[in-house]
Amino acid sequence: MGFWRTLKNIGATVVGKAAPVVGAGMIAGKQVGNLKGRAARNAAKAAAENAQFQSQIASLGRVDEGAMPELEKQFTVKAPDMSALIAERERQAGGFTAPEAEAFRSRMALGLQGQEAAQRRALAASQARAGVRGGAMSAQAARLALGQGQQRAAGEQDLFLKNIAEQQRRFGELEKLRKDQMFAQQAAELAGKQLAAQELASRRGSIAAITAAREAAKKR
Repeated sequence: MGFWRTLKNIGATVVGKAAPVVGAGMIAGKQVGNLKGRAARNAAKAAAENAQFQSQIASLGRVDEGAMPELEKQFTVKAPDMSALIAERERQAGGFTAPEAEAFRSRMALGLQGQEAAQRRALAASQARAGVRGGAMSAQAARLALGQGQQRAAGEQDLFLKNIAEQQRRFGELEKLRKDQMFAQQAAELAGKQLAAQELASRRGSIAAITAAREAAKKR
């Protein structure tokens, strides 16, 4: 009996000494599991933040110089279209059109007709007072008709000179319109390039801000 009791006491002592070792092992295992779980959560959080960062960057679009042609297409500025007006000025650049020249001649003819009628009446009255008859009367009428013909020729010459002046004026207008169209197109192209450059700078600024915010979050 004394032998078995002694053996039992020895076993109890051994078990008692082993219990703290087993408990410490369990605690250490739990701590390792916690660390692994925390690391996994941190890794998942970092992956989610990186995915969000990449998504934000991708949504802004390209920020290299190769993006400029695409941005310039996107921010195209249209210049005023004066092609119809230019075509009309080209059609009129030859000076007076036939209807315009005819209208000028008609006004001139009406004026001359009234003037010639007044001249004939004045000549007839003068001849009557002077008693001019026969050949003298015919000669005076011929001189009057010659003068009136010269007046009509002078009117045609005036129309010719006016037509040249009108050609120059209209050609000047045409050239001005062409230059205006060219300058408007150049201004529109420049405005488009400026808008594209502003967009590229805005994208770069946004990326810098997002990156800075991400780095700041890492330090917290």
